[in-house]
Amino acid sequence: MRDDAMEWLSEAQQQEGRAKEVLDLALQLRPQLDNLPLGLHFKLNVVPATGYSNYLYDPATRGNTDLLYTQFWPNIPNPLDWLGLTAVTGGTFNQSGYKGIDGLYPKAIGTKDESARAKLVVQMEQKLHDETDPMLSGIQLTNDVWLGSKITGAPATFDYVSYPWAAHLSGTGK
Repeated sequence: MRDDAMEWLSEAQQQEGRAKEVLDLALQLRPQLDNLPLGLHFKLNVVPATGYSNYLYDPATRGNTDLLYTQFWPNIPNPLDWLGLTAVTGGTFNQSGYKGIDGLYPKAIGTKDESARAKLVVQMEQKLHDETDPMLSGIQLTNDVWLGSKITGAPATFDYVSYPWAAHLSGTGK
């Protein structure tokens, strides 16, 4: 099972890399795309991390935004917690109203056997992948933080969007 998880993580990291490549290419080609007669027009809004979280919580801030790119929170180790927030009817971050796993989710929550529950999670992840691609659901990405012997207080979480984390940075006296 560990090998399967490692393979899945490797595939997710490759997909993340491809998604970033596509975004970079779209940004490079945007002036040319604006002049194509495809009927597709978009406005790219780059939002600082400190304001981006408002797009996740506040429908008025999102306004007419059709697509948000996020790597979401890297500190949710249980995929069921993440799925409940993002892919189940009534989930805080289910802005699209997706309801494709509403039947499987309560079964998984109520399943005590870890192996059976894991199989339900895989079914939900596959369904999400098939129906909402390019959403990469339940993949834990990390925030890279360098911590040395001369600094303390740097967060290793998503704090930078909603918390004055830099106020806690300090030297260690070394």
